[in-house]
Amino acid sequence: MPIFLMQISSGRGPVEVRLFVAALATVLRRRLEAEGGRVEEEHQGDPPASVLLTVEGLAQEALAPWTGTHTLVAALRGKSSRKRWFADVSLHPLAVAPVLDPQCLHLSACRAQGPGGQKVNKTSSAVRLRYDGEGTEIQLKVQEQRSFQQNRKRAIQQVERILEQRHSLYQADLAQQRHQQHDKVQRGGATQEWKVAKDDRRGLHITPT
Repeated sequence: MPIFLMQISSGRGPVEVRLFVAALATVLRRRLEAEGGRVEEEHQGDPPASVLLTVEGLAQEALAPWTGTHTLVAALRGKSSRKRWFADVSLHPLAVAPVLDPQCLHLSACRAQGPGGQKVNKTSSAVRLRYDGEGTEIQLKVQEQRSFQQNRKRAIQQVERILEQRHSLYQADLAQQRHQQHDKVQRGGATQEWKVAKDDRRGLHITPT
């Protein structure tokens, strides 16, 4: 079962929106846990400008209905003040570190060659490697060492480094997407409207309208 990050964001809203984000995160965490999910919560700020819920054990279809704009209907600054506050909930895959699958390694021996195709030995000590893991294909040839076993080890190490580099780039790309989503709070077309059930020193407690 894949792991997802659910980001609950205030955009650049004031403290009232941040209180809404914290309350919404609490409600969603409890709902998802009730459905059988394992949820970890990470706050960014106090009150938080955004909250990340790491959700494991639930399919994307179970999480998707919660995404989109959530609206809190409450006069948090007095009866004549603004009465609608908006937060965004978005879903992102978690960048799980890749593990090299030996079954996806295809190795064959070949002769090492020097510049211009010049043969440098008469034995098949070089290694030609193809790795076709899920969503990944890597092909390379290693001939620096004198024995096939040494070149085989070096080739596998190179594949591991390539997988780590691609994972780092993927992590950075997902983090950038979450950062960009943080400011995309839509005002309208709410997925869910909420109202204040209780307001105390611990923060807002909300319930669906």
